[in-house]
Amino acid sequence: MGTHRTSSHDESLPGLRCSAADHWLVRYVDDQTNMTGAERLSPRTIATYQHKIQLFLHWWKSYHPEQPLTKDLATIYQAWLKAEQNASEQSERFSTRSYGLYLSGMRRWGAYLVTQQILPSNPFRSIQGPKRMNSHASGFLHRTQVDQLLQSFDRTYLIEHRDYVICLLMLKTGARETELCQAVVGDRRIYKGQVELYLNSKGKKKEDHKREPVPLTPAVANDVQAYLNHRKRLGEPLTENSPLLATIREGRGAQNGHMQDHEMRRRIKLALQRAGFPHQGLTGLALRHTAAIQAFLDDIPFEAVQALMRHADKRTTKIFEQQANGIRNRRTRRRTKKPRLPKLASTA
Repeated sequence: MGTHRTSSHDESLPGLRCSAADHWLVRYVDDQTNMTGAERLSPRTIATYQHKIQLFLHWWKSYHPEQPLTKDLATIYQAWLKAEQNASEQSERFSTRSYGLYLSGMRRWGAYLVTQQILPSNPFRSIQGPKRMNSHASGFLHRTQVDQLLQSFDRTYLIEHRDYVICLLMLKTGARETELCQAVVGDRRIYKGQVELYLNSKGKKKEDHKREPVPLTPAVANDVQAYLNHRKRLGEPLTENSPLLATIREGRGAQNGHMQDHEMRRRIKLALQRAGFPHQGLTGLALRHTAAIQAFLDDIPFEAVQALMRHADKRTTKIFEQQANGIRNRRTRRRTKKPRLPKLASTA
């Protein structure tokens, strides 16, 4: 677990000037490389973020070297990035995904500077990612997009740590928003060495509602526990009946109340926007769909996917199997597509 920030904003902190930025980027990369535990990033992700931050530093030195790192400077940079993206729509450097990675990298670096008491608050925290005109037609995220979403959260803030766990559980277990809103800490059980989360599954009639277990991988179980430990560190007295995902007010920590469906939907929508995805067609339901489609792409048997998703009718599961088969077929066609040979010049 990384160091969490204090709740107060100390405006007397020194701030960050352009001349010292390179030093703090090196420190950040070193600390991320040596980090252990659930928040450790892969070497590839660290290198990607380092590259994005270096581009920001180049822009900072070129255009506004006299200005300290503040939210105003971050907003100017966001506007510059957006202008570059609009002028280079076909460029991978400024694609929507790349744009989102720019901001994800900057948010993480800003959070690090807060933990090191260089900045009073993260200037990039409220900067949102871009929207694309073409919405995600199939309503799910590809594997690289899942990674991009999960890496966009600044888990040194309790509210974003909770939102990370919400998205993680929906993506990895297919949990519904309503099920997660009702879950309590004691719903986690260990059965034959496997951590399970018992959820109140819905039914067409009230009498059809039942509690069903969904398995948690060790990595997911550890991430959930890290979030609960975060709440404990902030002084919350957790019990078996405490909400697994509690309401949070800025500066006050968890409030011991269950989240409401509409609140969870709003937080998921905000997370998708910040990660750089269009919000049209991408909701919490899309995250649940991702769990089903990705399970089929990972060659999980049909019956196991139906059990994971808790579908009463196998025809519902079949829809996601067909979507996964379509994705797999398109990938195969792209790999096997033969390049066109140039026409031979006429010898006449």
